[in-house]
Amino acid sequence: PEGGEGDADKIGKRWPMGAKWNHPRATKKAQFAYNPGIKPRGSAVAKAFVRFGPSERENRYRHLLDLARCGLVFADGAMLREGLNQIIDRFEVIQVLNYYNKDHQNLLGQKHIEVLIVLKCPEPFICELRLEEMSYFIAREKASPHIEKIQK
Repeated sequence: PEGGEGDADKIGKRWPMGAKWNHPRATKKAQFAYNPGIKPRGSAVAKAFVRFGPSERENRYRHLLDLARCGLVFADGAMLREGLNQIIDRFEVIQVLNYYNKDHQNLLGQKHIEVLIVLKCPEPFICELRLEEMSYFIAREKASPHIEKIQK
């Protein structure tokens, strides 16, 4: 979409990728929010092509709902559950995916809850919230450099 990259640059200056924000307003139960950055263009193109290209062709990008992203980290599972309830009460929730469920786990064993919400500022858009426990967040951060080596 036109103009999207400039908007991302403005937000990136106020809250740079990788930065943490204590006591987020989305839920009082979270320890902090973190900015994982917007989905990289190459990842978005590949996902649209592989998952939606065969049936949607030129309309394949309309199914990408995880371009804008934010993470919320909780002390434990009980706080995460309470935080999820607060998010459901405060936002227009489109989808909740439970990656604690064995059917949704990936090869790395990442466990989190993914929530798609509608934000309005001023135009409505969809944002992916990743809710995870502190222990899984720390483990993913420590593993990240090693995973990046493998991906190269």
